[in-house]
Amino acid sequence: MLPKKNRLTTEEFKDVFKKGKRYSTTSLLCVYMNEEKKNAKKTGISVSVTKKHYPRAVDRNRLRRLIYNCIPPIQIQKKVIILLRNKVLPKEEDILCKEVSSFIRSL
Repeated sequence: MLPKKNRLTTEEFKDVFKKGKRYSTTSLLCVYMNEEKKNAKKTGISVSVTKKHYPRAVDRNRLRRLIYNCIPPIQIQKKVIILLRNKVLPKEEDILCKEVSSFIRSL
């Protein structure tokens, strides 16, 4: 799990979702943007898993932790939101992890 200081706040989440650039794969939607304000924190990552595909909070939290653990420990200077687009089968979790890490490295 990422430390709280490295995650986006609700206000930042809404701002990035409205103004950010989008990148999508078959199972992910990633929204990211550079930070324009000088006094604001430079980086932040947030992961969102919908209730539509995972009604149980236990499943959503497990996937959120899985994605947070896939994020490589490199410094990025952007704010990033990672959304799960559809249901991921347990055998596809490795592919999901590779997609997340390759996207973060490409930033």
